[in-house]
Amino acid sequence: MEFVSRATPLYEFLRICNNAKLERKVLDCGAGGSQPPLYIFYQFGYQTFGIDISNYAINSAEEFCKKHGINLNIKLGDMRSLEFEDSFFPFIFSYNTINHLSKKDIIKTIQEMERILQPKGLFFVNFGSEDSEIGNRGEKVGDGEYLVPIDNDETALHSFHTDDEADEYFANFEMIHKQKRLINYYKNGKKEFVVGYIDYIVKKL
Repeated sequence: MEFVSRATPLYEFLRICNNAKLERKVLDCGAGGSQPPLYIFYQFGYQTFGIDISNYAINSAEEFCKKHGINLNIKLGDMRSLEFEDSFFPFIFSYNTINHLSKKDIIKTIQEMERILQPKGLFFVNFGSEDSEIGNRGEKVGDGEYLVPIDNDETALHSFHTDDEADEYFANFEMIHKQKRLINYYKNGKKEFVVGYIDYIVKKL
């Protein structure tokens, strides 16, 4: 089956991973959903692992796997406390997920990912940009942290970073790629707001 993921920045990460002389084993933190990005790695022969804190997201991913007769190995888990041995993975990514944590928990999560990543291993993660207009729709609860309304009158935490704020998380990494993306979000043909992300691809020293 030809599969094109909506997580398009991950294709650059995949290209860099494919060129690395490391075992093809990858972890996705925040792996659930109806179009699991892990499948783009599965198609290239990677041994896949995934965790997600949402049973609903895991069930959606399992429906995808059942439909296509595959197993992406996505389990319930919390990226703030990863149940893997030190230096277990050559490749780790987390796409559009870590921005739903507080900045305190983001630091804890980056440290956990660093712990389980092999030396010279590659890591993709993206953060919400302060230029995103989503925060304007919610209640400020911390420095760059907002509770934003979602469906059914519920709220979800969103954390936003300045352009270089997250650089300090990667003191033990080599910067391979960094990009800021601003995306216009439309609903019913009308622009609703701007969504901003800052993507990082780094290599563990």
